[in-house]
Amino acid sequence: MADLAISSALLRGRDRAGYTLIDALVATALIAVVGLFAIMALTRGRESARSTTCQRNLSQIGVGLSLYHAAQHALPMIGEPPPVEPPPASGATNPGPLRTILETLGVPSLLGVHPEGLNLDRLRGPLLVGVAVPGFFCPSDPHAIGGIFPSPVSYRATTGDDPEGRTGGFAIGRRTTLGEIEEADGVSYTAAFSERLVGDGRAVSSAENYALIEGAVAASGCSVTPKAEWRGDAGSSWEHADWRSTLYNHAMLPGSKISCLARDGRSALIGASSGHTAGIHMLMFDGAVKRVVRSVDRRIWLDYGTMGEPSQPPPPPVVDQPKLKPPLDPRMTRPTPG
Repeated sequence: MADLAISSALLRGRDRAGYTLIDALVATALIAVVGLFAIMALTRGRESARSTTCQRNLSQIGVGLSLYHAAQHALPMIGEPPPVEPPPASGATNPGPLRTILETLGVPSLLGVHPEGLNLDRLRGPLLVGVAVPGFFCPSDPHAIGGIFPSPVSYRATTGDDPEGRTGGFAIGRRTTLGEIEEADGVSYTAAFSERLVGDGRAVSSAENYALIEGAVAASGCSVTPKAEWRGDAGSSWEHADWRSTLYNHAMLPGSKISCLARDGRSALIGASSGHTAGIHMLMFDGAVKRVVRSVDRRIWLDYGTMGEPSQPPPPPVVDQPKLKPPLDPRMTRPTPG
């Protein structure tokens, strides 16, 4: 009996030791896994909320655009962009499209504006320049909410698919109506505004910034050299009509790594981009907000940016080449008997 009691005590000790060591490790691993999933779910939830806010911002821009068109019977006209260097004198720049909409409707922000303008009288107020306007920046745009610039903007007007911005609904120097867009391509298939990340404020190469180009920018791409001058003030102000902050084009696919702007300010390759993992949000002229993935077909992207046929040719079709048999090695051939 004494031996049996000793054996039982030893077994109990082993059980306690095994439980303390192995089960503690398993429990720790389970806690880490559960914590990781909780963090991932929280991150997804926060991004979902930011994405919803961004869509709402664009939707309200669409409301303002519709009310502006009802009052003016045309879209805001984009004047010729000013040169980057030398910088224009104060007051010598054309107003950006968002500023034009605010001034016409007489409201300091488009958030909360009724689609039919029923509450405009209640929302009227002075236009505050040089400040951040609620609804003009996306919460997923890190530099827009980082306080780098006093009046940042994450949403830009579509000028077309060419570096000069002459083929879109907000083509530079042309006053367009929704009726013309409907007849050309349809308001539900033509982009009005899209997201574009705000620059980081530094003179360095990055996807949010842009390089200055001598001469006109070519549709084939940005000819950026290692010594190129980079600017970090992209999206720094919603007030002016220029390639730096309020205009973009569809010459490049969304999310392109390099943007460029001519020093005279007349041509650029400034594409759409966003801080969302799933793609970018784009406002159509019918007021709908689409989400476009960065791998969108190039022809579709060109069509979105233009009224009518794209100015750039579509990529050539891929033709399957016949498979050729490799040539025979002469050393492996046998002479034909004579």
